[in-house]
Amino acid sequence: MPKTIAILGNHKNLFGKLTEWFNNDSSYSLNVVHKPTTEDLTPVAPDLIFCVYCEDNNDGYWKGIDRTYPAPKIVYGNWGDRNFDAYFLQYSHFASMAWQRSYHIPQGRFTLLPLPIDITEIPNANLDASRPFKVMQSFILSKGSMPVAHNKTAWLIKDVCEYNSIPFELVTNLSKTEAFNKVSSEATLVIDQFWAGEIGMVSWEAMAMGIVPLVWASPDTIVEFTKVFGSFPPLLNLDIGNNTLNKKMELREREAIVRPVLTQTLLDLKNGSIDLIQRGAECRDWMLANYNKQKIMDLYAGLWARFIDWREE
Repeated sequence: MPKTIAILGNHKNLFGKLTEWFNNDSSYSLNVVHKPTTEDLTPVAPDLIFCVYCEDNNDGYWKGIDRTYPAPKIVYGNWGDRNFDAYFLQYSHFASMAWQRSYHIPQGRFTLLPLPIDITEIPNANLDASRPFKVMQSFILSKGSMPVAHNKTAWLIKDVCEYNSIPFELVTNLSKTEAFNKVSSEATLVIDQFWAGEIGMVSWEAMAMGIVPLVWASPDTIVEFTKVFGSFPPLLNLDIGNNTLNKKMELREREAIVRPVLTQTLLDLKNGSIDLIQRGAECRDWMLANYNKQKIMDLYAGLWARFIDWREE
């Protein structure tokens, strides 16, 4: 009997894709459902509840879980600074049954999970020398809203570009298709975020287009993704030396680290320090070779196998 995984959280387009992949592949003995709403989970009767990128103020998820019986195993994380123990234990069902069967993966590890995308659905930018240098920063394209990490740093990126006469546009309030078409047809460089060392969907989708993303990936992120994919993508990693960035930093402290390095990096790129056409092509080639359906499915299935034995004998 296949085990049932209930994925909770936003990113409907992405987790819907992951659900479709698993349920159309009989080599995995898994039934995967995605619940981005506050629906009751009782009819699903999941063996494992996988909470990734859940909104931390959406108590509706847990009202549904609270009515689930028998208590499933729960894996959760990426909820900012919420006190997990106090939050979960307010539900008597968790206190009596589920809490002893739940697992928390620290936020830094959770955000290293790449989300599923179908590269064939993303337009190829086909960069050439006729395209003028233009920097774009975008929301998470597949999600359709401006996340905190981007909202908190967009003003700094915009200010650096305007002060140094660097063409820049913040892409927001567009549909996924509109955003893909705009970025792929106009950008020569996409900026992700300089927040906490993570590689967001902006970077993965830019590379799928054949456009180089500029981001700050922490040493831990580099190690983890190299393990997952066998190599690290040829994105541009902002060189902040021995400094580090984290979610709790004051904006002034973050600006003091990022502004001078970002300014010089963008000026150098504008002046041709790196062949962005060639590097963009390398990014797309890397994505086609590495960020594929099988590797993403194996990554999630391997993670779930740590908590439940879903493999049939």
